[in-house]
Amino acid sequence: MIINYYYNRLHETKGALSVVSSAGAVGHNKTGYVDVGVQREALWTLRYGVLLQSPDHVSRAVRAFEYGFEHQNPIGYFENTLGIDPAVAVGGDAFFMAAFYTACCMLKDDPAHTAEFARLATLKGGAADAMKWLDANKATLYQQDARTPNRLLFDAIAFYLSSKFTGYDKHRILGETFITAALAAQITDGGTLDGSFTEKGGYDSSYQGVSLCNIADLYPYCGDEALRSKLVAAMGKGVDWLASRIYDNGAVNVEGNSRTGLGQEVQSGKLKEPNLAEIARALIDCGGILDDRAIIVTGEKVVKNALNLQ
Repeated sequence: MIINYYYNRLHETKGALSVVSSAGAVGHNKTGYVDVGVQREALWTLRYGVLLQSPDHVSRAVRAFEYGFEHQNPIGYFENTLGIDPAVAVGGDAFFMAAFYTACCMLKDDPAHTAEFARLATLKGGAADAMKWLDANKATLYQQDARTPNRLLFDAIAFYLSSKFTGYDKHRILGETFITAALAAQITDGGTLDGSFTEKGGYDSSYQGVSLCNIADLYPYCGDEALRSKLVAAMGKGVDWLASRIYDNGAVNVEGNSRTGLGQEVQSGKLKEPNLAEIARALIDCGGILDDRAIIVTGEKVVKNALNLQ
């Protein structure tokens, strides 16, 4: 993460302490536990805490992961109250475990947050069981997510980053398999859509941001140089395409989107609109990794538009 006024303001909004209740619940879980996937939003609060050195935010984010594991079945999966079979709801488990291991990576070597990392470490038994569940249902994960590379990358993060803590090489390899599948969905033929990820049959400016955020989250913890090179190449083409979809005033072009902004999909009773926060974070994080100031400035424009800043 880079120090940046607009980046900080984005996290100040998306990562407010109130995002996670004192009990650890996030989103719709605040009115009674529903499912574990939404708990991943606590990463915004964790990033805010690390960026601005707020121990309260880091501690509250860690509480969100503890809360998630409080709703784990002894078999390894996470309960839901939606009536969805656990083997079908496995994607939500992958979301949560991707966030959990991202949090572990962020705090592992941070001397300011040794106590919070120790709290995450106490969850390693449940985490190991959760990864066994994901492994047992990896074929379902792939089948469900094959047409959505952003979700393949969540799966990749869960498997790949877990191996950093368990030493289980099979999961590192599985993570790389999901990464390869996601990157194969990027159009790189030099045409007008060069750099976009194909989401359900077409490009989508919002989910492009989610995919790029996931690549940016993977990159710092990837030790394989060949894989790092592939991630950088995908990142470079991807942010160039995404930046081409941003107007000068920071608004996002949704024309031709396959999933968001045009009434195509509904989530929690609402039509899906572009996720401005993820789009902005993708541009600023990737711009920082690529040392591309123009991309960072484009991300700043999205933040200014989203938060009505001058």
